[in-house]
Amino acid sequence: MTSTLTGPESEILDLLTMSPESSGQLIDMLASETVDELVGLAGSVEAGVDRALERLRTLGLVDFSPTYNDWQPTRLGSATAAAVRPD
Repeated sequence: MTSTLTGPESEILDLLTMSPESSGQLIDMLASETVDELVGLAGSVEAGVDRALERLRTLGLVDFSPTYNDWQPTRLGSATAAAVRPD
């Protein structure tokens, strides 16, 4: 499954394993090349992050907590991020 994640999706999942974040906070944490890729894919960083989070949610890797207004990885998401994280 990890081979189906794009670079931005993989980076977003990795960031979420460190700390649950809102989509706005995630934007501030992304590498500049990821920002450029999201703009190229979706027209804006915000739209790209939203698309990536929705895809990760569909894959069962993240979930949104309305109580805390943030995204967090599921157990599967945490395991997936750990498996693809460079040592």
